[in-house]
Amino acid sequence: MDRVVSLLHHSPQIYVVGSRLSYTFAYYMGWSLTKVRGGIQIFKGSDKTTLDWLTISPADVLVVLIAVSRYPNDLIRLAKLAKRLGQRLVVLTDSTACPITHEADESLIAPSPHIPLIGSPTALSCLINYLVIKLASRRGSDLKKHQEKLEQSYWENDVLFNMKKLA
Repeated sequence: MDRVVSLLHHSPQIYVVGSRLSYTFAYYMGWSLTKVRGGIQIFKGSDKTTLDWLTISPADVLVVLIAVSRYPNDLIRLAKLAKRLGQRLVVLTDSTACPITHEADESLIAPSPHIPLIGSPTALSCLINYLVIKLASRRGSDLKKHQEKLEQSYWENDVLFNMKKLA
């Protein structure tokens, strides 16, 4: 897990990709990472333009692919493309049976004890939370600056509920 957190910390650009059920986790992880650092993009693996983005991206991009049981073929193709392009690949998945872990530079498995009828978000969500919190702990003053910038934008654009406006 420390190697994955290091990749999340040091990579200048991170693409978080999921498809079908795993897109829920990809969106959650990508959104959470934007609260900690810049350079994050979230992609739907089922959107064929994701192939374009990977193809034209810089070599130092980190691709975080999230795949859960039944493992969409779109994600398998994207994993193979990322490796062919020489990009770093991290796979987060729910089982050792995942067909793309062998493509990954690093893989983390959050086992799901349930039949994949509707999925089980608990273990994978906890893994994502852990990675983001560990990354935040490494960001130091960069985290503070990043969050101040976000808060200023929220305040200026009235993004979140503001108790001070009620007074």
